Amino acid sequence: MAFRKYTTNRIKNCIKAGILGLILTSISLLEDISQAHWEYPFVGFISGFFTGVFELFIYRERLRNLNFIVGLLIKSSSYTLTVYLSIVIVLGAISALTGNRDIETELERFIDKDFFLLLWQAFKGSLIIVFLFQLDVLLGDGAFRRYMSGKFHKPRKQNMVFMFLDMKGSTKMAEKLGDEKYYSLVDDFFHDISRPIIESEAEIYKYVGDEVIIMWPLHKGLKEPNCLDLFFYIRRKIKRRREYYLDKYGMIPEFKAGLHSGPVVSAIIGDIRKEIVYSGDVLNTASRLQESCNDMQTDILISDTLKTSLAWTGKYNAVSKGKVLLKGKIQEIEIFSVTEN
Repeated sequence: MAFRKYTTNRIKNCIKAGILGLILTSISLLEDISQAHWEYPFVGFISGFFTGVFELFIYRERLRNLNFIVGLLIKSSSYTLTVYLSIVIVLGAISALTGNRDIETELERFIDKDFFLLLWQAFKGSLIIVFLFQLDVLLGDGAFRRYMSGKFHKPRKQNMVFMFLDMKGSTKMAEKLGDEKYYSLVDDFFHDISRPIIESEAEIYKYVGDEVIIMWPLHKGLKEPNCLDLFFYIRRKIKRRREYYLDKYGMIPEFKAGLHSGPVVSAIIGDIRKEIVYSGDVLNTASRLQESCNDMQTDILISDTLKTSLAWTGKYNAVSKGKVLLKGKIQEIEIFSVTEN
């Protein structure tokens, strides 16, 4: 099931790339409507779709540490070839199946005088699609879409679950490894938790040093329950990667997390740099819970509010740590550690 969530998410993005390719191809047809063929938008969809496949399933892993501009050019160039081959193969297949001589004539144009013009048009389309993929990665999955929707241009209130996940012993690790190697470890750790985050239907709100803030709309966070599944999924993932971390860094990253749920207010703020910001007591409480993990000698703490909202089906156990007065709070709240059955 977890694999399906991860793969389905990427396939959906490939389909979106295909639709964008279809739109770009249709727009280009308007420049010379007399030469338009119904096959062009279909070819555009296929080309965009396979651009997404290469980007998400092949290049994202292999080129993730490459310079942005260099990566953009390498990807777009290779996708251009893919687009060109797609056009030739698709139009050739259609011509063979239908016996349409007009398509044969058009196909001859693709391998003759207009070859370089075709490649240039394909390169521009691939550049746009890859740039949008890169922008989505930079802003966070879905953040660009939410920004364009206009929903956050005015403050809006919604119920959410927030998790503050922090690496343990970061100061000692940085002293032992040195700054550059330590941040390489942090980068590997954040890379390894990406798939669990997608599997649990969560989104990354932001990174703060070696801490990552993760969020769910309330219904998604409580489902299954995703918000607890994520923590233990990450634990299993790091355990499977044990040998990699030991060989490269001589240590295995450990982490702790605090979770809380409730209403938050979100809006786009800023002028020269805009950002979708979430604010409210939920974030403050989740952060304090994460900070309290060491004192409570546990790796995960949740609030009584979240504990009450979750459906406990036997997958996890909640153990009360008593009522505590968290830093910056006026009233005590009961907190719980969580263990797997």
